[in-house]
Amino acid sequence: MVTIGSAGELGNLVSVRTPRQWKRYWANLARDRHDEETDPKHRTFFQHRRTVLHRLRTSLGLEPIPDVMRYLSDLESERQAAGCIPTIDGLGVVPIEGKDERPAFDYVFPFAGSSRDHAPLDDIRAYLAAAPPAHRCAFVRDAIFWWVVDETSELWLLLQNVHVHR
Repeated sequence: MVTIGSAGELGNLVSVRTPRQWKRYWANLARDRHDEETDPKHRTFFQHRRTVLHRLRTSLGLEPIPDVMRYLSDLESERQAAGCIPTIDGLGVVPIEGKDERPAFDYVFPFAGSSRDHAPLDDIRAYLAAAPPAHRCAFVRDAIFWWVVDETSELWLLLQNVHVHR
């Protein structure tokens, strides 16, 4: 079983659109995982990962998705039909109930032209203060996808405190 282990892998996954790309994506991921798993430096990590995956499968009844490409395509279609707000990762977010000042469908990630190495925190704060709730929700998903966000970053703390209701 191969799992998605990082935002980068997820980003690559959601950009796959053809069966040929799909085969190449999984072959490369499986090769990389094999290389990592056989590296003694990573042995403990992968032992823990296998334990966690086993517990998830047995405790929650999770099963592998046999055709991930079809699953993602169906999910994307369902979300588009439900009027989800599009996000960079292609999955979108469910619109928030209630009235916004602007329709949710006009959301566009406002920092797509900015550096992926540096998050402009003051500009982000200003955007979040003015954005309607549905846009803030989509922004959080896109920000985590766009910038490297970990538990020690200022952006993480900022995103943790975003309220999606006025």
